[in-house]
Amino acid sequence: MMNSPKNKAQAGFTLIEVLLALVLGVMVIGLAMNFYSQGQAIYTKAQKQVDAQSQLRLAMTYIKRELSVATNVEVIDAPMPGSYEDGYFFFYVNKDTMVIKDGSASPKSLPGCLPLPELKVYFSKSSLKANMIHVKIMSEGVELNTDILTQNTEGGDIEDEDIENEGDIEDEGHIGDEGQITERTTVKFKRIN
Repeated sequence: MMNSPKNKAQAGFTLIEVLLALVLGVMVIGLAMNFYSQGQAIYTKAQKQVDAQSQLRLAMTYIKRELSVATNVEVIDAPMPGSYEDGYFFFYVNKDTMVIKDGSASPKSLPGCLPLPELKVYFSKSSLKANMIHVKIMSEGVELNTDILTQNTEGGDIEDEDIENEGDIEDEGHIGDEGQITERTTVKFKRIN
């Protein structure tokens, strides 16, 4: 009957077993927290991209509506136009916000459009047709592209016969002095009254 007190003493866990269980528990909790934080980061990034895409579509719709009925559309080489001509309107990016500027008024952000981090907008003459403007808008890893048929387009040196002969050009854009495709950041136009 001496075995019975010895059996009672062995019924508990040793210090090593408790420490091992604690370490394993902490590792499992750490892995779960890591998976959760990675999932949260992916969700946040996806949400930012969805929001950016929504804002970019809104801006693109506004630009498309304005330029498709505008006259004297000209793609110009300037991040922000230095001198504003009366009667002309300008689209460009100012501090991560797409703005429209009347020649005499202060710049206004596009209706309903919020500032987006690292917003970039490029306008170029399309290689598809002489009176077509190619617009590319980018932010948060989202990029939207469209070609807008305008009433008439000025600026650049693409002619209809140049377009037919340049079939090997992959990117739409303005052909610069050295024959390189360039994109510009500002477009000016007149509204039809």
